[in-house]
Amino acid sequence: MNLRICWLVILMTSKPQFGGEKVKLGDVCTLVLGQSPISSTCNACGQGLPFFQGNADFGRINPEATSWCTEPKKIAEPGDILLSVRAPIGAVNIALEKCCIGRGVAAIRPNSRIIQTDYLKHVLVSYRSQLETKGTGSTFKAVGKKVLSEFEIPICSLNGQSQIENQLNQILDCIENCKMEIEQLDQLVKSRFVEMFGDPTKNQKSWEFGTVESLSINLDSRRVPITQADRVPGPYPYYGASGIVDYVADFIFEEPLLLISEDGANLLARTLPIAFSICGKTWVNNHAHILKCHNEAGRIYLETLINMLDISSYVTGSAQPKLNQKQLNSIPIMLPPLELQQEFADFVAQVDKSGFAVRQQIEKLQLLYDSLAQEYFGD
Repeated sequence: MNLRICWLVILMTSKPQFGGEKVKLGDVCTLVLGQSPISSTCNACGQGLPFFQGNADFGRINPEATSWCTEPKKIAEPGDILLSVRAPIGAVNIALEKCCIGRGVAAIRPNSRIIQTDYLKHVLVSYRSQLETKGTGSTFKAVGKKVLSEFEIPICSLNGQSQIENQLNQILDCIENCKMEIEQLDQLVKSRFVEMFGDPTKNQKSWEFGTVESLSINLDSRRVPITQADRVPGPYPYYGASGIVDYVADFIFEEPLLLISEDGANLLARTLPIAFSICGKTWVNNHAHILKCHNEAGRIYLETLINMLDISSYVTGSAQPKLNQKQLNSIPIMLPPLELQQEFADFVAQVDKSGFAVRQQIEKLQLLYDSLAQEYFGD
């Protein structure tokens, strides 16, 4: 469903009259706070229940299992809302099956006679910033059962809830379809890369090899981190390991650059690209390596290649994965002729035009969702 159809659906559907009240979450739901199981009962080979420890296990809608537990301490049931209660607070997923939950997750089981699951999910998404302010802790913020039980949410009749959730779900379906289209475009680029250059792990076309260092100039020495307290809001993107972290009042770069994650769980999880291009006036902190490539075609080629390579052997640390500058510089890189790199870059530019249009549509759909959620739930 595209943006125009979404607008028509909203315009043609009568908006429910909210006329609701606020209730405490604990009065309308069963809350199960997660608890870490004994480590010896956990495994990575599918034995026992799926084990979700926190936000890192969350997908766009449902969690994705990477570990299992044979002796869970706390269990969520299929259909429960899974809420991240620490580092960060407020992310929401839905359990697809019976699962073990660790201390970074709470399972919320709505009383179906009072409140519907999808309706509550939309409320929690809209009230995330409010819930975050309830967090306590010195190392990282977290919320406990008492805070969750007393957290107030808006509620209306079951019929009104159904109307609200149907409208908001239609918009989210549109957004999800757009995201799938983006993924298909990304896959198209990867397929074209393999077609032109071969599998980067096998080098079937016998290209010469260089290193990341031979293809770029490292500008890490020009990075400047700014603590959140010291950031002055402004129009310029402030980049970290996985993308834009904030917007600030000044910039330190004004040229096309390639950023590569230096640290963080995503270096191994790869749920987001670890290499991404930036341009214009920007600020970069010390969680992303900064590379100035010798030409635009080389930058696009290197970005695509890094995102396709398994670099786990170059990453150190398990609790806090890190790709240091020496290891990054030593990664071997296939060196096809520049004219082929340019042909590939031209292809990527055409795909990016389609991707840009889809991303604009996502932004407009998100604004529509936020506007309706604000109208229904307030803040």
